[in-house]
Amino acid sequence: MSEVMKIEYRAVIKLLTREGISSQNIKDRLDEVYGQKSPTYSVMKEWSKRFRMGQKSLEDDARTGRPVEMLTDNNIALVEDLVLGDRCLKVKEIAQQSGLSDTTALRIVHDHDIWISIDETTDSVGRY
Repeated sequence: MSEVMKIEYRAVIKLLTREGISSQNIKDRLDEVYGQKSPTYSVMKEWSKRFRMGQKSLEDDARTGRPVEMLTDNNIALVEDLVLGDRCLKVKEIAQQSGLSDTTALRIVHDHDIWISIDETTDSVGRY
């Protein structure tokens, strides 16, 4: 579901909540208009509750914890250079050498068609 659609659904939920419409009726109306793409009952009910409690924003609340690392062109190029420079690197080693998290390194390798060998008998590394 796109961010724009989430905001649209929330705006409808907020309006109908302010009009005093019950949660079930809000869900029914969302289903009539958006069909299977409408938010689930539990999601709709949570947002309706937030708006009844006084929340004004249609945006998600900020989350705590470590921020998501950006998949920048520089990071992608760095990972590609590391892999092409050493055909035996593992994802954990790529992460350590690049300063990225294991997950980000894996995401770059996977999403950008940079392949590494998982078969220890071959050292095939490169690009598809």
